[in-house]
Amino acid sequence: MKEIDYWIWLSMLSILPYKKYQLISAYHSPEVIFRLDRQEILCSGILNQEELLELEKKKNPTLIMQYQDYMNKYGISLITYNDTIYPQVLRNIYDPPMVLYAKGNLQLLKQRSIPH
Repeated sequence: MKEIDYWIWLSMLSILPYKKYQLISAYHSPEVIFRLDRQEILCSGILNQEELLELEKKKNPTLIMQYQDYMNKYGISLITYNDTIYPQVLRNIYDPPMVLYAKGNLQLLKQRSIPH
């Protein structure tokens, strides 16, 4: 799988965003989190049993590829919190989205939304 596939997987999880950020902070990348075994994640204390089941249930490469195919078919891009194009105003809100799904000219994200 490619790096984007791991970000798609992480975005699919029905886990609170702040817990996703805790996971990224602890393990540094979605790929590392994806590859962790159950016991390692459980020992981190970040996720409870229900969230851990959600994580394991979505470790499905076929499902991830279906998302990727859909994105490719409709020209949808994925912007991660780590990307330079991620809007600065979103970085500064409480509990910002870890990923954004976007369509169209991504360079417009660098422009001011309200001209002065």
